Amino acid sequence: MRAWLSRRWQGVKGAGRFLVERPERMALFGGSILAGLVLGAPVGDAAYDYMWRDPFFCNDCHVHDYADDAWARSVHAYVTTCHDCHRVPVMHYPVMTAGTIFNPPETPEDVKKAHVPSQICEGCHLSTSTEEMTGPMVGEMRARVVKIDDSRLHRLHIDSKTRDPGTYLGADHGTGGEHGGDGAAPAGEEHADGGEHGHGDERIIQCLDCHGSGGNLEAHRYTAARTNCLQCHGGIDVAVGRLTELRCAECHYTGFVGVPGTELAAAQAPAP
Repeated sequence: MRAWLSRRWQGVKGAGRFLVERPERMALFGGSILAGLVLGAPVGDAAYDYMWRDPFFCNDCHVHDYADDAWARSVHAYVTTCHDCHRVPVMHYPVMTAGTIFNPPETPEDVKKAHVPSQICEGCHLSTSTEEMTGPMVGEMRARVVKIDDSRLHRLHIDSKTRDPGTYLGADHGTGGEHGGDGAAPAGEEHADGGEHGHGDERIIQCLDCHGSGGNLEAHRYTAARTNCLQCHGGIDVAVGRLTELRCAECHYTGFVGVPGTELAAAQAPAP
């Protein structure tokens, strides 16, 4: 190893002597480096812009035209990029490149389902977040995004330590409980206003549990549907009377409403 390093060092010294012996050689070498930097900077910037800010860069490896189309129709279109929500480590790229070459996906089912952790969503939808973004959404625009800080039912779900809402709130424990019950919460399970969610599955609630799971699997469709609610609140009997025709949101929507960040900031500002 030492002999190899010694040979390399001697080569570097020889190249240095070759350049300094004739000023024109040094000028030509320096000019070549400068020209490379000048010409390479726009190319590098264009490559970076394409890889990190162009959502269709992901099409090079992923088969998901349906996702691209859905994104283009969504409220996030052209103000966010794939990287803003689907953050991946650097090693993802050589692995995906090798997979594309040797085992290319042919259908959407061949592509691993994406997971977006809640802190990514909170990056825009909580006023206290400091998450950075790579896309074209400027700070002023981001400040206007709807925030859920003061949304009572959003806050209840965000702060919950379990996905089980408790029997009184519609946990599906095989009880077939009716909507609303008798008004008395079982021991250890308070009503929603009390903030206690139950004692079942202790995985915390994620944004995509409601905004992109269950029967709501269309890519980039974020409106919570009845099927999302019933994943946890399955003990509520929705097959009786008018409940068969109503969506959960028709009664509970106001509890989830957020407000634009600029309005929230104004409301939270101390009085002059």
